[in-house]
Amino acid sequence: MRRHRTRKGAKNRGAVHAGFNGHGAHGERASKSAAAVAAEQLDSSPFVFTWPVRTAIALLIALFAWSYWQVLGELVTAWNHQPDYSHGWFVVPVAGYLLWSRRADLPGRSRSFAWGGLLLVGLSLAVRTAGSAFYIDAVEAWSIPLWVAGAFWLLGGRRVCWWSLPAVGFLAFMIPLPFHAEHLLSYPLQRVATRASCWLLQSLAQPALQEANVVSIGEVRLNIVEACSGLRIFVSILALAYLYAALIKKPLWTKCALFVAVAPVAVAANALRITLTGLLHVMVSGEAAHRFSHDLAGWLMLPIAAAMLAFVVWYVDKLVLQVETLTAGDLLREGAANPTPVT
Repeated sequence: MRRHRTRKGAKNRGAVHAGFNGHGAHGERASKSAAAVAAEQLDSSPFVFTWPVRTAIALLIALFAWSYWQVLGELVTAWNHQPDYSHGWFVVPVAGYLLWSRRADLPGRSRSFAWGGLLLVGLSLAVRTAGSAFYIDAVEAWSIPLWVAGAFWLLGGRRVCWWSLPAVGFLAFMIPLPFHAEHLLSYPLQRVATRASCWLLQSLAQPALQEANVVSIGEVRLNIVEACSGLRIFVSILALAYLYAALIKKPLWTKCALFVAVAPVAVAANALRITLTGLLHVMVSGEAAHRFSHDLAGWLMLPIAAAMLAFVVWYVDKLVLQVETLTAGDLLREGAANPTPVT
């Protein structure tokens, strides 16, 4: 093995070792790989909250609050007055938990501030300006994740920004959808929920009939209005699938299956909620059905949806078996390392 030492005047960066294992192209690739790893280690340091970093964080927080106070006020108003987005209060704490759960994978930060992060900050300002120009509040709020990602890049470098992306992306769930997007999603969810709940009630020997978005059970009429379309459940289950995919250590296809299952699970959970409401109307009272539908159903459906998503993960793991591929060289090396005793 050859070793190359840097000169003493090379800014005290230490020694860079480039090993050669073989000759020709293979040796060049090994040399370049070792040099790249060494350069990456030299350009980064453990993430320590020194006084310059703390000062920069404080300045960024102050700048963010000054720039986005009006947008944040509109988000809080939406969380307080729109039932479909009352979960917004939980988004920031959950995003913080995502960062905390990934702390063992936190890469070293750049030795100096990474000014490339200003590109993302500038892009967020452009998105916010476009939202303000077209009077779309949601677009203005969507610039927040871009701004936060730019701040991570500025403080820690590109690798720290990449590390933070799962938590930064989760912030999008605190932002209400534009009105037209809500309408486009609510109408098909409303129709499917009406049909599915009517079929479930009929399967339970109830005389249920569907008339447009109304399910009639004898003299009881369940009006599946737009507020009961399941959009709130859909967004909550999508956030749950995102959180699940960010936390579990599974292959990519398992995580993709989680997102594919979001729509069926949301429809099934909402149809179950409407069915239980109808059964309470018939068997108990209208007051009990009203309390269940507006107070208890939302909290009850989330654990059921979480169980459905867990079943999807379990099923995909059983469906797709991972096979380890070994070459002849691997088998020979394994045999040499663990020789079979001769009797």
